[in-house]
Amino acid sequence: MPITSLTDIPLTTVFQDLPNLVTTHGLFVDVSGYGNTTIPNSIGCILLKIIIYTRNDGTMLQESRVLRKMRNLPPCNFPCTFCTSTPTSDKTDTCPLCLLPCEKPCWKKETRSIVVSISPSGSITTEPEEEIIANFLENRILAQVKKYDDTHEHMQFMLDEANKKKEELRQRRSPIGKEEV
Repeated sequence: MPITSLTDIPLTTVFQDLPNLVTTHGLFVDVSGYGNTTIPNSIGCILLKIIIYTRNDGTMLQESRVLRKMRNLPPCNFPCTFCTSTPTSDKTDTCPLCLLPCEKPCWKKETRSIVVSISPSGSITTEPEEEIIANFLENRILAQVKKYDDTHEHMQFMLDEANKKKEELRQRRSPIGKEEV
């Protein structure tokens, strides 16, 4: 049975895996929002903000404070392995890893947003097209849709049975057609 709403599947389990994209592809991905959509053949959409930090030598930052915290590690190693600039107290750019301000940042920050549309079958499309995000999310969303398919029929049966029993109890307490004395 196809899903009819984003509330049919638990997206939190999908969102919990997003910090892993830092280590594999250098992508910091945050969920900016999600909900209904007017896109045809879509039950909802997710708005993602993607940030990429690239050092001047071409290497990408592939660790994050969030991911280190999830692995029960300190937020950052000191001295910081990403920023090589000397810390300063002036209002300048802040290192994404150690959060210290740097006078001359040795990195470039790219930010973009994408919209992920989800179909009733669980397949996704991204606008603009983003193959890495699509592959990463689609497998996880399809797994949630499969769980929904496997359990939905049973859950609906149990709900119907509970409603029948509730109605039987209600009718026993106040039978229809019984006159007041």
